Amino acid sequence: MFQRKANLPTRPSIPSKEEILEDLSSANLDDVVFKIETETNFIDDNEGLNGTKESDDNHQKGSNPIESPDQAYEKISSFVDKMNNLEERLLTLKREKESLSKLEESLIADMSKIQKELLKKQSPST
Repeated sequence: MFQRKANLPTRPSIPSKEEILEDLSSANLDDVVFKIETETNFIDDNEGLNGTKESDDNHQKGSNPIESPDQAYEKISSFVDKMNNLEERLLTLKREKESLSKLEESLIADMSKIQKELLKKQSPST
């Protein structure tokens, strides 16, 4: 459960602006950096982000349901808010479940006491 942390080598320092420019200028035109598609939209990879069947249909047809970075931000922000809300509700449910478990234990103990008292009252009369 508690394992030793791996001794990782220290991170290299961040390259300076000049080093980055030098690397870019010395790179070949067939380098992978220059082959990245500029039209790739990370939002398209997340099916169902909009939460509607229509948006899923649009995604399947190849159209882009998100037209601007502001819209993407709003949708992601809304998604994060909903996830946070769900996490809060989950914590509330866990607390309520614990409370109900304690009440159940208390009720069982009280029922046991009452049953013992009834048995004591019935025993002397026989």
